[in-house]
Amino acid sequence: MLLSRAFIETIETRGRPVVMPQSKRGPERRSASGETISIEREPGGESERRVGVDRRRNSYISRLELCQGLPYDPLESILEHCPVETLAPGEVLLEPGQANHYLYFLLSGRLEVRLKSAESPVADVIETGECVGEMSIIDGRPTSAYVIASEQSKLIAVHENVFWSKIATTPRAVRNLLRILAERMRKRNDVTLRALEQEMRFEQLQKELLAAYEIQLGMLPAGPSLFPKLSTLDVCARMAVVKSVGGDFYDAFPLDERRVCVAIGDVSGKGMPAALFMIRTVTLLRAELLKSDDLAACVSRFNTALCDTNISHMFVSLIVMRIDVIDGTVDYVNAGHSPMLVSNGGEPFVAVDDSNGLIAGVLGDTIYHAGVLRLTAGDRMVLYTDGVTEARNDERHFYGLRRLTQFLAKFYSNEPARLVDGIFDDVHAFAGGIPQSDDITIVALDYHPTHESSK
Repeated sequence: MLLSRAFIETIETRGRPVVMPQSKRGPERRSASGETISIEREPGGESERRVGVDRRRNSYISRLELCQGLPYDPLESILEHCPVETLAPGEVLLEPGQANHYLYFLLSGRLEVRLKSAESPVADVIETGECVGEMSIIDGRPTSAYVIASEQSKLIAVHENVFWSKIATTPRAVRNLLRILAERMRKRNDVTLRALEQEMRFEQLQKELLAAYEIQLGMLPAGPSLFPKLSTLDVCARMAVVKSVGGDFYDAFPLDERRVCVAIGDVSGKGMPAALFMIRTVTLLRAELLKSDDLAACVSRFNTALCDTNISHMFVSLIVMRIDVIDGTVDYVNAGHSPMLVSNGGEPFVAVDDSNGLIAGVLGDTIYHAGVLRLTAGDRMVLYTDGVTEARNDERHFYGLRRLTQFLAKFYSNEPARLVDGIFDDVHAFAGGIPQSDDITIVALDYHPTHESSK
C-alpha cells in the first residue's frame, strides 16, 4: 500500500548505513516533526542505563502483541529509531490496491478494517498493541482493505527491511506472527460465514418477494384486453413497481350480464407492507361490490371493514367505477385519488375532479357519494396513479398532468393497449433513467357500442 508521505529512514545494518526507499504515503505525512519513541535515559558510562526498575514491564513494548517474549533491549534500540504516525479520527491509513512496505504497531487508539469501501460495514477492529500491514510485507502484494482510524491513534511504522532483518530473526518472533495470522484467519472465517449466512437469508428473502409478487400479479386481471368477450368495451391496464412488490393495483371483473367493475388504487407505503395491504384492499372491495347495486354504500362498507382491522394505519386512494356496457352509464366513487380523464369522441381530455371523498382506511364512519356520467360511442377514459404525474427527471421537474393530456391527445388513435405502453415509454423518456420513488399504474378504456346495444 502507498503510504502517507515519503521519508528516508537510515538505520545501521551490518556496520553500514542503509537508506530506506521512498514511498508516496509515508509515515511522516502525519508526523512532520519526525517524532520517534522517546526513551528516558541517565548517563551511565559507555552504555546508557534505562531509568526505573519496572520500565521493561511498563514499556509500550510489553503491550505489543507481536513482541511478546522477545528480548527487550534489542527491540527498544530498533523501535526507537522508527517513525511514529498519528491519525485523526476518520483518517485512512491503508487503502485497497496500494503497495505497502510497513508493519504498523498500534500504540494507542483504535483502527477499523472495511472491505468494499470506506463507508462499508466494519469487518475487523485493530486494538492497541495489535499490528496491521503484515500480509503485505509477507506476500508483497497490495493491500485489499481499508484501514481507518475510528479515534485519535498513534502507530509505530516499521519498514519491512527492518522487520525481517532485525525483528523476525528469532523463532519466538516467527511464532508470534504465525499466532496472529492464525487468529485473524479464524476471525475472517467467522466474518465470511456470517456474510454467507446473510447472503443466504437475502436469497431466501428474494425468493419470498418473488413469490409475493407473483401472488400479487395473480390477483389482478391480465391480458391485452381485460374484457376480451365484450365487443363494446376495450379495457387495458399495466402496472410497474419500484420495488419487488408494490402498493398500486387495478381490478376489472364482471358484475352481471351488462355491468362490469373497473377500479384503480394506490396504497400508502412501499414494499411488502404495501403489497399485503393492497391484497387485503382488493379482497374486501370485490366482496362488497358483489353484494349490492348501491356503489356508494359498497365503498362506505368497504372503508369501514378496512378500518376495523387496520393496525398498520395504512390507507389507500382509489377510484371505483361500475359501467353499464349497454347504455354507457358510469357510476363512480373517487376516494382521494387522482382525477380520471375523459374524452368525448376525440375531444380534449377533461379531468373529472370528484376527489372530495376521503382516502379509504382512515375513518371508519366516512360516507362516500357516487357520481354519474354517460359514455357515448368513441369516448375514452384514462385512470392513473400519481407515479405517472409525479415522475421526475434529473432537473427534478414533474411529468405532470399537462404533459399526460398532451400525450393522450397526440396519440388518441392508438388502441388502449398501445396507448398505455406509449404512456409508460414517454414517462421513462422524460425521467431519463432517474430512479423513481413511486409505482406506476395506468388503465385505459374505450367505449364503442354496437347500434343494437345502445338502444
